This record gives sequence, structure tokens and C-alpha cells, in this order.
Amino acid sequence: MLKPPFPSYFFHAHGVAFGATFTKPFHAVVESQSATAICSIGGHATAASSGPFNFREVVRIGRSSTQIAAVEEHPELPRDDPKKSFDTVVTCSLEDVNIFNQFKADEIVAHLAVKTDSTGRIYQFNTIGTRFVKLRVGGVPVNPTLVDEHGLQYSTGESLHPVFDMKTEKQIPQQMGVTDSHLTTLVSEVKVDSKHIKVLGNGIYVPDFGVVYLAEYLVAPHSRQLNMFRIEFGCSIDGRGSGGGVGANGATCPPPPFP
Repeated sequence: MLKPPFPSYFFHAHGVAFGATFTKPFHAVVESQSATAICSIGGHATAASSGPFNFREVVRIGRSSTQIAAVEEHPELPRDDPKKSFDTVVTCSLEDVNIFNQFKADEIVAHLAVKTDSTGRIYQFNTIGTRFVKLRVGGVPVNPTLVDEHGLQYSTGESLHPVFDMKTEKQIPQQMGVTDSHLTTLVSEVKVDSKHIKVLGNGIYVPDFGVVYLAEYLVAPHSRQLNMFRIEFGCSIDGRGSGGGVGANGATCPPPPFP
């Protein structure tokens, strides 16, 4: 006997350690490393730890891994019970990162937790545990101060910590396709003790290497995406790469017609 349908919750989450494309002096695509996603009904997913990874001595990663857990809290309660919640946690970790001997870190961790109620409303995000350990850019120590999402302030599409375009030195405009979506960063401050390296917002410009953007955070009405670093190469090696990416959201859908 068929059971009457009930509202269904669809989980959605992903994690990826690193990926890149290069156009000079060679054309190449670095496939996404330690990439994983969760199925719509939730559960647990772990990308097999990869490493050591070495791409032409340009990108070296000692070890990387991603993990996702998505569960329904209080499954014994009816789907419309206000005490019920749907929780997703995504973690991505990289160790011994070395990119062109200009971007190095002992450890980079991205952590994102999302909690949704029985109506599909996301009411809690958490990025506690996100971190850079012994980060060095351009050969000098870089000490970014990170805040959890609760430390960000949103108003009229702007945030306390805007993301900047290093070429125009202006805040990146809202062109995400969704009115309420905007790009911000978990970085509140970057300290670099070098007269040769320029810092603007969460961007770090290194001459004859490129620009490194730290902890970019895409905020949408029902989802979050965190990217721990993005590198726009601007030297003898041209291209772009990013790493430590996690994202999560979900939705409750009404039941289909039941005969």
C-alpha cells in the first residue's frame, strides 16, 4: 500500500579542495581535487583524501580532503513539526599548500554549517573553525583576521567587509543574478609587513605573481558559498585557480498529488 506523500526536504552541499585553469605558457586544466557532494536525501559523503598532489611544480598540495554530513534532526516527529530541523555541515581541508612558491600555507580549512527549519527557512549559518595556518604570500607572513558570519553586518546588499577588484580598486558590484545575493568576505583585516605587497580589502597583490583573494563569501537568500582562496595569476604563468571551496543550502518542497 502506498503511503500518502508528505513534504520532502532536498539537501544540497558540495566541497572541493582545488581546481585551476592555465593559459600561459601552457594550456591546461587542473581537475577539481577531493571534490564531493551530498545526495538530495542527505547522509554522509567523504572524498577520498588525495595527496601528495603535484602539477608541474606549479601547484603542490601535501594532502586534501572534503567531508559532508547532512541529517534530519528528530526524524520521529511529523515533517511540519516546528522542532524539526535539517542540518548540513561541510568541511574542506588542505595541508602543505605551495603555489608557484609564492602562496604557501601549512593548513587551510573551510567550515560551513547550515540549519533549516521544517518550512525550508534557513535560520542559521556558521563558519566557526575556518582558518589559515602559517600563511605566507610573496615570501612574507600574512595574518588575516577572520570573523564568523555572525560578525558580519548586512544592510541593503552591502556588508561590513566588502570584496574589492584590485584593478579598479572598487568594490565588486552585485551581478550575481539574484537581487539579494552579494559577495563579501570573512576577512576583516590583513596584515602584511612588506612595502612591495599591496593589500586592498581581502585582496593581496604580489608583483610578477598576481592577486590572491582570501575567504570570499557569497551570500544568497537561501544558500552560502565560501571560497578560502582565489588566485588570478599575472606573470609568466597566466590563469586562475581556487581552493577550499564549500557551499550548502536546501529546501522543503510540497508533496506531489496523491491519487
